[in-house]
Amino acid sequence: MPSCTVDGRPSFQATAIRRSYEKWINWKSLVGPDPDSVGVGEKGLVWDNGAAAYIVCQPSEDVSAPGSYIELRLTTFRSEGDEQEVRSVLPPLLEEFAAFAQRELKCA
Repeated sequence: MPSCTVDGRPSFQATAIRRSYEKWINWKSLVGPDPDSVGVGEKGLVWDNGAAAYIVCQPSEDVSAPGSYIELRLTTFRSEGDEQEVRSVLPPLLEEFAAFAQRELKCA
C-alpha cells in the first residue's frame, strides 16, 4: 500500500483491492455517519478522512460466478479541523485513481 509522508509523518495512502464479487465491497465501517456521494466509479463516497469507489473490470455472469471488481480507497492522516479541505481535495484524486486503474488494468 503506497503512502506519502509529510514532515516524516504518514499523510496519505492509496489502496486498490481486487474483489471477485460486488457484494464483498462494503465501506460501512470506514465512512462514518455523513459520507458524500461523488460521481466516481460505480459508487463513489467521500468522508472526513477518506474516499472510496469501485470499478468493474468484468461483471459476474450470475450470483455464483465470480467477476472482477476493483475497490479503490484513499485514506488521509490529517489534523483535526481540516475536514472540509480534505473533502474538497479527495474527489478529483479519486477520479484520477479510478481512471489510472481502468487504463492500467484495461477495464471497460
